Amino acid sequence: MNPDYAISSFLNSFVGRSPALDEILTRLMNGTSVFSGATYLSVVWFLWFKNSDVRDRVRLLIGVATAVAAALLSRAIQFSLPFHARPLYNPALDLKWASQIPPGTLSHWSSFPSDHATICFALATVIFLHHRKIGALALMWTAILCTCRIALGFHYAGDIAAGAALGIFAVALSQRIPVTVRASAVLSRIWERHQAAFYLAAFFMSYELSVFYTDFQTVIQILMGKGAA
Repeated sequence: MNPDYAISSFLNSFVGRSPALDEILTRLMNGTSVFSGATYLSVVWFLWFKNSDVRDRVRLLIGVATAVAAALLSRAIQFSLPFHARPLYNPALDLKWASQIPPGTLSHWSSFPSDHATICFALATVIFLHHRKIGALALMWTAILCTCRIALGFHYAGDIAAGAALGIFAVALSQRIPVTVRASAVLSRIWERHQAAFYLAAFFMSYELSVFYTDFQTVIQILMGKGAA
């Protein structure tokens, strides 16, 4: 049996056994919940204020920006590759639906690679490279969140693995970029002189990142819909 099919079937076997369990799985699967994006960004801000070293802060910014870029690349790969239906819509698997999942959810979105896994593992890697203990917990938490997505039939294990590899590799590579003293001094002067504007922009982007830019995605879908009409 295909390993992806076997893993999906096994994890999905726990769906439908208990309304409470289905609710927990759905809550954890939901990328806009407090258990997902907001958790990572809260830790990122903790690391920002915990360490006042300018070069560490620059690396932190680079890491978060790379996580966003990796997620966009993951989405671009989804569009460029042949459509890959989600396990939930694969008749060969006949997976069970959680009662909280509306019919047709994500049916028109390709599943490979998982952009959710990309950005979550990327952010967890950023945290890990700046604080090993908290980062290890973040990576384990990300694995749990992604397991929920497999159990509910929104991704194959291969989708998650590909997305995770992309996010981890991109961030690890970005953290090897040398941050010179001069560059750090320039950036330090910018955010010291324009702190209000910096934190205004940072708060807005943090919020959008914590909900994985669903607002922007909604606007794009509306515009695409009008364009198609």
